[in-house]
Amino acid sequence: MNDEKNRLRWLIKQQGPLAGFLSGTMLMISGIFPILSPVQMFALVPLLVVLRRLSRWRECFHTGFLMGLGFVAPQILWLLLPPEISLILVTYFIVLLMAMAAVSWSLIRPTGIMGCFAFGSLLAVFDWAVMTALPMWGTAQSLARCWSWYPGVIAFTCVTGMPGLMFVFGVTQALAVNAFLVRGQRLVSILALVVVLGIVAAIDVTALSYKPVGHLKVATIGWVLSQGEGGMGTSGGFDRLYAQPVAEAVRQGARLIVSPETAFAEYDDPNRAPLSKFVELSRRHCVYLAVGYFDMKSQENRMAFIGPTGDILGRYTKTHLTPFENNPTGTGRPIIITIDGVSVGAMICHDDNYTDISRRYGAKSTGIVVVPTNDWIYVRSAHFQNSIHRVIESRFALVRAASNGISAIVSPTGKRLAVSDHFKDGPTLLVTNVPVYDVQTIFSRFGYWFVVASGILVVVYLIREKGKDLLFGEWPMKKSCEWPGDNKLMIEYHDTEWGVPLHDYRKLFEFLLLDNAQAGLSWQTILNKRDNYRKAFDNFDPINIARYNKRKINSLLDNPGIIRNRLKVQSAVTNAQAFLKIQAEFGSFDTYIWQFVDGITIRNRWKTLNDIPTTSPESDAMSNALKKRGFKFVGSTICYAFMQSAGLVKDHLTHCFRYTQCG
Repeated sequence: MNDEKNRLRWLIKQQGPLAGFLSGTMLMISGIFPILSPVQMFALVPLLVVLRRLSRWRECFHTGFLMGLGFVAPQILWLLLPPEISLILVTYFIVLLMAMAAVSWSLIRPTGIMGCFAFGSLLAVFDWAVMTALPMWGTAQSLARCWSWYPGVIAFTCVTGMPGLMFVFGVTQALAVNAFLVRGQRLVSILALVVVLGIVAAIDVTALSYKPVGHLKVATIGWVLSQGEGGMGTSGGFDRLYAQPVAEAVRQGARLIVSPETAFAEYDDPNRAPLSKFVELSRRHCVYLAVGYFDMKSQENRMAFIGPTGDILGRYTKTHLTPFENNPTGTGRPIIITIDGVSVGAMICHDDNYTDISRRYGAKSTGIVVVPTNDWIYVRSAHFQNSIHRVIESRFALVRAASNGISAIVSPTGKRLAVSDHFKDGPTLLVTNVPVYDVQTIFSRFGYWFVVASGILVVVYLIREKGKDLLFGEWPMKKSCEWPGDNKLMIEYHDTEWGVPLHDYRKLFEFLLLDNAQAGLSWQTILNKRDNYRKAFDNFDPINIARYNKRKINSLLDNPGIIRNRLKVQSAVTNAQAFLKIQAEFGSFDTYIWQFVDGITIRNRWKTLNDIPTTSPESDAMSNALKKRGFKFVGSTICYAFMQSAGLVKDHLTHCFRYTQCG
């Protein structure tokens, strides 16, 4: 029986880590299958529920560890990254999620609305930190990357950037959990939830209401790099994979044609007629070309715009390098040309994993940005998902030509106009008419202002909840709940017993008996008679009390040291008998009674005595169950008082020194 009890307690202790792992897994699955992104709208619920019941930092770290493992490990296995990078990313995400869980434990344990908003703000700051603290792949590391699958839903990120997504997920789920678990705040939580969703919907509608100011027909050419028959590096490969598609794109009316990153090697020297093959093509077809190439002279990864007259209109050098590259970097300065009245800019693969360059184009109301890309089979989907976020944030059209990846033409609203996965489709030409907008988004102009605002909210909330005593010079004076007053017995009881989780069967029965006796009286009255009760009722031994006969009961009624109420005295005997039946059925009364709180203390966060309820859903359930088993004087109010005494619920006020010590 003890083994079963120990196993049950072990399982109870694992609720935190298991909930963290479940939340991490739900966040992860949409990263692999973006169509399942809506799963993230519920992913944080297990974490939010269990963090309300954790009592130690160590438990928070365990929860965060399993959450990080559930989130990052499957994705690393899926992407088949090199071992050293895999180890770095696994460690990185686990450490960050452990820290996030620990700070969240401080934020969402409060049941207030502001705690829910602080939790959402924390997630916004956390997501920004994930993208910037170790920027291997920039915003592609964001937990919200997958939501580009639903561009209309996330149009509001043109105001907030990607961290705004995590803010919305955090706030809405925290408010939903708060509405479900805290009856007194159900209405205000639901109203706050409706307001948040309403604001998001309003921004979405506004962002999508702009009309295009023009159109430009564009094309992309892409393939999988191969030295096999017909490949770019073989005889005739250039004509088959590039020159012929260029001619076909022109025939279909394309005015701009984009090719992949480093698809060609050129010695970019003005004295040697650089890019001569492309100059000839542009003149022959009277078309604009955006050519990705590797400059053998400077060892730079470049892109060049070539005009219909063969003029080189501008060059752009890759600015953000992957961990595998060590080439010279560019300055990130925007390069913009005009084609038929439409402004066109350029980035190169991996530059689109960061927002600095894309924001510069957005701030200049650039209509189209071309992104020559050379991808990798395992990361191509994640990289493409991330690229679309730059479109939604800054409202330019994306023309993405890829080798070893996904070529795409995406409208300024994030809609995929044309897409080709070259590992599935082979060499492909995409041609489509692209709408162009003349819009400067808030995010393009002000960047991560929302993260700054979120960080301020988190700090202000933490100071208000945790640090106000320190700020006002009152720490470390011991502050306590007010209800004990000046009574030494009450103070000692409050400071040493009230709210401490109990599992000893005799102590549990003691508090059950004393709480029954309290009905209609003050707790101070019962405490004053507690020693008399201990002597009169055989040291609260339920086995002996269950055997009391009529003579013993009458003798108790003559004892002036206890409450001489026949119904209460008789109920002590009846309850002892019912208590022993539960012991026999469940192995222990401890196992039975703690099931009403799922084995873990409910940790409330009351600020004043008026906030503390007299009943709860758990006390209602306990009362009904005990009555069915024959217990007397076990109304919901008495059961809630018992829960407070025995530590099933922690109702020490937040400013009380015992708040952090109990449960």
